[in-house]
Amino acid sequence: MKVLFVGRSVFHFSYYDSLLLGICRKGYQVEALFDERWSQNQPDAALQKFVAAGHANFSWRWAVRRGGILRDYIFGMRELRSYASYLRRPNQSDFYLNRWANYLPSALRGWITRSVVQALLKLPLIDGLFRLLEAAAPAAPEVVADIRRSAPDLIVVSPGNMRFDEEIEYVKAGKVLGVPTAIVTLSWDNLTTKGLFHVKPDLLFCWNDAHAREAVEVHGIPASNVLKIGSMFFDKWFAAKSHISDRQAFCHKVGLDPHLPFFLYLGSSSNIANDESWLVEDILSALQSHPNAAINQVQLLVRPHPANSKNYLRLDGRQGLALWPKVGALPESDESQADFVDSVRLAVAAIGINTSGMIDNIILGKPCVAIVTERYKKTQDQAIHFGHLFRSGALEVVGDGSQCVAAMAALLDGDDKKCAAREEFVRAFARPYGLAHAAGDLGAVALEILAKNKKWSRQSQDQFLSALERVKSEFE
Repeated sequence: MKVLFVGRSVFHFSYYDSLLLGICRKGYQVEALFDERWSQNQPDAALQKFVAAGHANFSWRWAVRRGGILRDYIFGMRELRSYASYLRRPNQSDFYLNRWANYLPSALRGWITRSVVQALLKLPLIDGLFRLLEAAAPAAPEVVADIRRSAPDLIVVSPGNMRFDEEIEYVKAGKVLGVPTAIVTLSWDNLTTKGLFHVKPDLLFCWNDAHAREAVEVHGIPASNVLKIGSMFFDKWFAAKSHISDRQAFCHKVGLDPHLPFFLYLGSSSNIANDESWLVEDILSALQSHPNAAINQVQLLVRPHPANSKNYLRLDGRQGLALWPKVGALPESDESQADFVDSVRLAVAAIGINTSGMIDNIILGKPCVAIVTERYKKTQDQAIHFGHLFRSGALEVVGDGSQCVAAMAALLDGDDKKCAAREEFVRAFARPYGLAHAAGDLGAVALEILAKNKKWSRQSQDQFLSALERVKSEFE
């Protein structure tokens, strides 16, 4: 079996590398394609690590793009349809609606905010028209030719629904050629904060029950074509659970006192919180002014989001605070992953606003304090994806720096009330079939079934569940 995997950027490789590993372990051939322009100046450590591992049945190259006079029309239509879909998502923050407006052609931006236009765009009839136009648009001949050259048995793409998405063209062309197609849900927010899947695959991999509902309700994917398998993105942390470095060596490296406790502050992306350094200052001030001398000595290790680090630089060198890595880092290479695990494991707990790093931390077995404030309301409790974590009960939820320090003091005293809720969240959100079963391996099993059946159906679902039971019995 040969799998043609098409990704947006080399940057995303770590989000699904466990699936590609699972396919390669089964002895199947994988040819991975990435868009060259979206990959420009992006880190590729995870891809290079995979290549260096010497998988003889893995290769990669650049994908081809749709060209021709229809390109601008098709892409503009898709972005407008995705924008319109946000008008039909009453539970989602308007932050994401307004953000998507920026992706539309400039000629459209002036009139889409008019109430009469928005009322029209919300109509199911208009969405039906968009779908008819998509169906009428031919597959890109360049992509069709590329697939023919590759001659795969399956086409798998991810994410398939980000702005100006290129890889969905491979799903469209695959359908023309009769090649079964699958899409991998990239991240925890990909089904609610990104665009639509403008071409429906034969199979959509999602993480959990919440994702499965979103695939049906937001994207219109038939429930019979949606398969929950857990999170490929988080697979790496289950494999890293035994790792921990020497505390003294780590603290010396990052600039902390190894004899004093520290908490890990996980920075959010600029879309979530453009500048949250003020909040870090509030926490530090509340720690240092606390009447308990032991609390005064608690340290903060601040880990900026790699795409939102500059605002923290002014805090570097403050007493009781260390900034590491100073400009942020993605946990892709062995070194950066070990660094992140040490930061989590050696800390008392983590603190954050809204970042997937909070889930990383929970999977690695540590408490997490979420500071939920009015300032970030649109990207916290009004954001659907954060709501899954927020409502799980896995977080210690506070409202400001002083309340955060009170929660930190309780955790220092061993008062961890959320341990059971965290464990349940991990099972439900990231490993729905049990902690021993990696999403990447389950995805590889499902792709075998898809290749054999040439489509995904209720029968395919039953075959997958039967295969899963056989795998489970091996662990018992």
